[in-house]
Amino acid sequence: MSDEYFRTENIRLWRTQTRTTVSDREIEDYIYIYSADGLKTHKSSCFKDMGDDAYQFLLFAKLWEKARDEMNAP
Repeated sequence: MSDEYFRTENIRLWRTQTRTTVSDREIEDYIYIYSADGLKTHKSSCFKDMGDDAYQFLLFAKLWEKARDEMNAP
């Protein structure tokens, strides 16, 4: 299965879990495009669209992603 399939399914699952009407593009931005800093910059829209729990989870995941990348950097 392709990366695009998994990306589409992940976006669908985020929509199901957050019960949101936010667009697929916005969910894609929050999950795949924005870094932790970018997510903080867009906190008000993310929080409004997905709720505080989803925002906090995403921020935590982005911070761990950044830490993992720094640990794996040569």
